[in-house]
Amino acid sequence: MTPYTPYYREFDLPWLSPEEDRQRYRKILLITLIVCGLLMLLIPLLPVPERKVADVEDVPQRLAKLMLEQKKVPPPPPPPKEEPKKVEPKEPKPEPKPVDRTQEARKKAQVAGLLPFKDELADLRDNRMVDIATANRPLTDAARAGDMPQRSLITSRVGQGSGGINTASLSRGFGGGA
Repeated sequence: MTPYTPYYREFDLPWLSPEEDRQRYRKILLITLIVCGLLMLLIPLLPVPERKVADVEDVPQRLAKLMLEQKKVPPPPPPPKEEPKKVEPKEPKPEPKPVDRTQEARKKAQVAGLLPFKDELADLRDNRMVDIATANRPLTDAARAGDMPQRSLITSRVGQGSGGINTASLSRGFGGGA
């Protein structure tokens, strides 16, 4: 008799990592943080070579001379004297007559927009087709009078061939073909 082994099933969720992986991650993280911390402490203590004055680049004589010969800026002109302004008497404006705004709007609309084209657009206002479509007439089976759908389309043409590709019209006397 063979002993039966129990069915083993893992009850962890697939997105949970095993404990071994978590311990390995913590160990790597701790080592990385220690190394970075040591580098942070040691890098400022490293000696840095000082820069000597002789290392500074010399400015060429031509450029130095050009920099010294800057143009002198002329002094600004004195401000102009302000003259007293003459006060002109204001004439009262006559009050405009009240105008009907709708009439003005109609005049503006006639000049701009689609109103200048209203005669040309009159053909679009033809509603004969709308009248035909909305007419109250009884529905008939005229649409169903045609052929009924054939369910055996795939198997009905099994014995026939496709006929191939008609290449007779493609040949124009070029190349080595027929």
